[in-house]
Amino acid sequence: MEYKIVNARLLYKESFLEGEILIKDGKTHRVSKNIQENLPKIDAEGKLLLPGLIDPHAHLRDSLLSYKEDFDTGTSAALAGGYTLLLDMPNTKPQIDSPERIKKRIEEAKGKINCDVGFYSLAFPNSDFSSLFKAGAIAIKIYLHKRFRDEEWSYENLRKVMKELSKFKRVLAFHAEELDPPFELDKYDVFLHSSFHDERAEIRAVKKIIDLAKDYDLPIHFCHISTPQALEEIYYTKLKGLNLTLELTPHHLLLDDSYFKLGNIALVEPPLRALEDVMELRKALYEGKVDMIGSDHAPHTIDEKLEEKPLPGFPNLEISFSLLNTLTDKFDVINLIKLMSINVARRFGLKKVGAIEEGYKANLFLFDPKEEWRIDPLRFLSKAKYSPFQGFLVRGKVKKTLLRGNIVYEDGVILKRGLGEVII
Repeated sequence: MEYKIVNARLLYKESFLEGEILIKDGKTHRVSKNIQENLPKIDAEGKLLLPGLIDPHAHLRDSLLSYKEDFDTGTSAALAGGYTLLLDMPNTKPQIDSPERIKKRIEEAKGKINCDVGFYSLAFPNSDFSSLFKAGAIAIKIYLHKRFRDEEWSYENLRKVMKELSKFKRVLAFHAEELDPPFELDKYDVFLHSSFHDERAEIRAVKKIIDLAKDYDLPIHFCHISTPQALEEIYYTKLKGLNLTLELTPHHLLLDDSYFKLGNIALVEPPLRALEDVMELRKALYEGKVDMIGSDHAPHTIDEKLEEKPLPGFPNLEISFSLLNTLTDKFDVINLIKLMSINVARRFGLKKVGAIEEGYKANLFLFDPKEEWRIDPLRFLSKAKYSPFQGFLVRGKVKKTLLRGNIVYEDGVILKRGLGEVII
């Protein structure tokens, strides 16, 4: 397969070039202002040609949770949002916590994923990390706020995991919220509606992790940070040389606790914060204190969201880039690509993706930065047809998405299915 994309404003070496790109054998073969070869061509019509987005934090569900989302619908939603690679979280059913389960999930994904996917594994104090990585785990996740077996994340157990993981240099990601005292509340829904689920839970957990991490050489990643205090703690510790990164989400940057008026639809963890916190997070984003943005795509059925004991989370893959492109004129597309592609690839050791470079995979998307549209969850390709962003007027629309040179999505339609690969 060999063709060229012409009349594009393509992001090349951190600036925009009005030019053309030659795609051959699924890779970016050449970038130039003018490619002379007489080849089939796609006219970009002056739109932005960008490297495919990489999500460090998605929940694809599938398996026993296929009624919420499955590999096909979740990765279809990804393509519609410009994502070509997702890192899938392990709190599935069954949960991903052993080499056997990782292998099974990889086999189930083959032929069903429409973009590339890497899989996290849960960690426990006695996990065999060598076997987990050999089986295909891309990274490790610890949830400090809930149990998956009978684990208790004491200082001793966290030290044990960090010491063992430091041998592999793989990312250890945290959901950094901690109850005080730990695991006092047995019911998850009680936790979600309790005073323990406030800023203190996140700040307490971040400080604990940092205190331990000082003794070990391993990459630590903080998922969906929601409080300015925790963000500053991570950022200034990182400046002292600790190997830390942090992600923010679109909802923690755009929604505040006034959106609780939407009821359960706005329920998420960590919860939406006060407006002053949201503005401080944005300020930190503009100041370059944030490493990446994760969608935290977390679909449920509408019945699960509206029931008396609702589940936290909502779908975000199809709207994240457009939402953030709309956020402010202080922050441009180049910065967004750093946060949503380049930095993610670098942090997780993902090869030949995250940028438009010769020899890199032709994982790309065509973006019209000026097209305005209103978010309508009923049109989502995700099975989850609800959103706290319903009705938002956003600027910028994904027009086409390419996976290894194949046009797999165009104007709301998946053109080719099952071309995704598992990244290990």
